[in-house]
Amino acid sequence: MRIVAPDISAEIMDEFGNRHEIRRKQYEPSDLDGAFLVVAATDDKVLNSLVAANCRERGIIVNSVDQPADCDFHVPSVIRRGEIQIAISTGGHSPAMAGWLRREIEKALSHKLEQGLDIIAAARRRLIESDPNGFEKRSLGFSEFFESDIWRGFLSGDRELLVEEVVEWISSSTG
Repeated sequence: MRIVAPDISAEIMDEFGNRHEIRRKQYEPSDLDGAFLVVAATDDKVLNSLVAANCRERGIIVNSVDQPADCDFHVPSVIRRGEIQIAISTGGHSPAMAGWLRREIEKALSHKLEQGLDIIAAARRRLIESDPNGFEKRSLGFSEFFESDIWRGFLSGDRELLVEEVVEWISSSTG
C-alpha cells in the first residue's frame, strides 16, 4: 500500500508507516505508477476527481470517497462477529449513513451470534452425516428453527443451547 499526502498524522504513521510506503508530498499522477486500485480520500473534492480521472486514463480501479460518480466500487461498512459478516452500503451516497446503520445494527445484534453459529454449524454437520440427501428438509427445519422460542431465548441470554437440542428440534420438526 502507498499513502500520498503532504500531511500525515502520527496515528496513520504508527499504524501504516512500518509496513507501507509513505510519500509526504502533494499528489502527482506519477504516484499512480504500479497501482491496481486507488482510494482518493482527501478533503478536496476537486483533487479527488482529478485522481479519479487520472486513474481512469490508466485503467486503474478507483474509489473517490464521498463522490459516487467518481467511484468504480464502493466500500461497505462491515460488521463482523466471527464468521458472520454483514456489509452495509449506501452505494457511495452517504458513507456516514452506512457507518450509522452499522452502529445501529451492531447494537441490535446479540453478542451470542458467534457462539450460536458454532452450535448451528455442528448441528448441521451431524444432520448431514445422518442424512446426506436431506437438504430440503434441513433447510426448512433451520428456517423454522431461527423463528423458535429456543433460538430467541438463547440470543436473549435466557437459556443455553446445545448441539444435541438443535439436532433433535430439526429432526422432529421435519419428521
